[in-house]
Amino acid sequence: MTEHTWSDLTSAQRDTLVTIARLERDDIPATNQRLTELVDDSRALKDLLGTAITTEQDTYTLTNSGHALLRQHQARLTSILGHPNSDATVAVPFCPQCHAPITLLSPRDNTSVRATPCGCHLEIDTERDPLYETLTDALALAHNRDARTHLRQALQLTIARGEQ
Repeated sequence: MTEHTWSDLTSAQRDTLVTIARLERDDIPATNQRLTELVDDSRALKDLLGTAITTEQDTYTLTNSGHALLRQHQARLTSILGHPNSDATVAVPFCPQCHAPITLLSPRDNTSVRATPCGCHLEIDTERDPLYETLTDALALAHNRDARTHLRQALQLTIARGEQ
């Protein structure tokens, strides 16, 4: 079974994930019949089965991977829609430990940071990645709000890159 990324999914597969999540939220069983009425693409169900969704007694539910796909997509949309003055899309890194979107990193010391909102503590190998140390020094010197925001995003991407 292959793990999916949001961009790997077809529109029918994306619609299927969103529909199952909506039905789960409303406490309505996501049965094969109901999904066929709402999405009308049984191939999407078959393609996602075992990775992003699971089935038991003719009811489909999202797996942890399915929930993670939706959370990541939500974070990307929020980062785009939440910054109307930005002339480019904001990249959203994800915690390498719990896969939740990272909105803020708080340095704990020279070798670790705390990810927000998940609270995971991430170790940084500054010898292996000197870019982190350079960005941290630049952040301490920056006073412009936009510059600090962009430096924090660069730090987050550096950490996410180093954990992969």
